[in-house]
Amino acid sequence: MSIAEYELVRTFFCSLFASPQGVIKGVFPVIFWTKLIVLIPILYEAALNRELGDIIGKKNKSDRHGELQGVYGSSLKNNS
Repeated sequence: MSIAEYELVRTFFCSLFASPQGVIKGVFPVIFWTKLIVLIPILYEAALNRELGDIIGKKNKSDRHGELQGVYGSSLKNNS
């Protein structure tokens, strides 16, 4: 990084944090959009897996937690 680039970045961050308005306008949207960009694919894949499981018929809506407890319970019984 050249000196000019360093000064540009330093000036940007100093002006960003110089006032509360700068923090609100600059930092919070970045945090919000970063969380949104990270969460959307995770939530989409979770919803997709849930729908596919229901379509295939491996998971019933009423017995989701019971299946998981059964899997963990049987694996614990087999290990002991």
